[in-house]
Amino acid sequence: MVLSRSLAESGHYPAIDIEASISRVMPDIVEKEHMQMARELRRMYSTYQQNKDLISVGAYRAGSDPRIDMAIAKQPAIMEFLQQDMDEAVDFSRSLDELTQLLANG
Repeated sequence: MVLSRSLAESGHYPAIDIEASISRVMPDIVEKEHMQMARELRRMYSTYQQNKDLISVGAYRAGSDPRIDMAIAKQPAIMEFLQQDMDEAVDFSRSLDELTQLLANG
């Protein structure tokens, strides 16, 4: 797990950099579908991050790339999913349900 100072400084808790973090044990402890959903979430997050500058200055035109369009549409939900309050505990089944819902909604 890789922690990010820039995420922490922006108030993102936990400050886990999901692009840099790789789990070697995840394939051994979760179902294949869960792995695929985690991979999809990471892909959308990375797509947004790689195009963040274009998006923020208005240089990206909607409809140019369906992957970027999806990443933009899902970004608020992704950020909400990846954050929690310092005193909030989220159990495994709730986290999996929320991930499933995030990816299922269009």
